[in-house]
Amino acid sequence: MAETTIRHGSHIYTTRLQKGGAQFSEMRRLVQEWDGRPDCAERLIRENVLSSSSRLRARDTVMRVFVPRFVRSQPPNLWRPLAILEKAGWRPDQLLPLHYYAAAAAEPLLWDFVTEVLWPKHERGQQEVGTNDVRRFLESAPASRFSGERRWSPPLRERAARSVLTALRDFGVLSGAVKKSIASSLLPTEAFAFIAMIRHLLRVRAEAALSDSCWHLFHLSDTAVERFFIEAHQRKLLEYHAAGSVVRIEFPAETLDEYAHVLAQRAN
Repeated sequence: MAETTIRHGSHIYTTRLQKGGAQFSEMRRLVQEWDGRPDCAERLIRENVLSSSSRLRARDTVMRVFVPRFVRSQPPNLWRPLAILEKAGWRPDQLLPLHYYAAAAAEPLLWDFVTEVLWPKHERGQQEVGTNDVRRFLESAPASRFSGERRWSPPLRERAARSVLTALRDFGVLSGAVKKSIASSLLPTEAFAFIAMIRHLLRVRAEAALSDSCWHLFHLSDTAVERFFIEAHQRKLLEYHAAGSVVRIEFPAETLDEYAHVLAQRAN
């Protein structure tokens, strides 16, 4: 089955992950504090809501990590439905996959490394992952992936490799402090349904949903994805119907904000 890949914005690799990797707790706090007003970023930096060690550190976290993931996201303003889920009392294990998806969607380096290196490793039954894997990936990546088509220096590639692996460990994709290996994917059904809604809004066709490359972020095969859709259907989180090559997927809401309210009610 053909694989579907839909991203948004520029496909240029950045060094933003070196600003702190996953930063799950910081992102959760900012999701709840963000109000969308024009002066929101400056207010949060000035008030130091994250208790950062310096104003520069606070600015980096807000502007270079949070904003690309949750404000300039696609669909835009992902922080709003996540704030609804936070207020509804979603557990960290339910929220972490959503933060991971948001980070991978905002950072093409993270998305590409997982889908092009980790996923094939997982399929082959190879579990160990190291900085060499990221360095080789960066060395072989097309020059068009880098700003000005200027490849990164060896020291920068080394720092990028460490930051990618650290972020993936923090997101639960990898395990191990020194020697890292691919961890078992633990994706709650309600988190799966939320991400499926995102992909639906990005116009991933129903018949292509099972082979959407976004599921490789979670080490899911087409068969595993279909099982998730069936379970989500049984739990009335969405409607999934398949008859041969004809697939129909429908959601009980038109926007992510509305769907977050639906999930908050049905998942608890």
